[in-house]
Amino acid sequence: MLIEQYMGLYKPWVLIDKVLSYTDNEIYTQKLITFSDFFLIGHFPTSSIYPGVLLAEGVIQSSQIFMRIRGQNQVVRPTKMSSKFLQTVVPGDIITYHLQINKVIDSAYNFIGAAFIGERQVLDIKVSFE
Repeated sequence: MLIEQYMGLYKPWVLIDKVLSYTDNEIYTQKLITFSDFFLIGHFPTSSIYPGVLLAEGVIQSSQIFMRIRGQNQVVRPTKMSSKFLQTVVPGDIITYHLQINKVIDSAYNFIGAAFIGERQVLDIKVSFE
């Protein structure tokens, strides 16, 4: 199934390129940052930097894909998030998101996660959905 079918969003707002793997309690997804990503136009034109809010949105989208894979068909939105941006992300970087379920109560999910470029962690995040 295409990622767009899991999310109900379409390019350019789908910020996940592919699902790498998943188990019962975790998922790995990936996004290639390119100079052609329209949201980089004018965002520090001489030295493009991928916006941190879009890193967080990649986590949200990865979480929503994972919940759909697990059978949660109702669209849920994040209700709480805390994040720490650790490094800049630039065109040419390949972001790998890793999310783990911390807790599930009924249809409420709590995830802990991170984003990496290779072995270098660029984001630490916790997000809850209800």
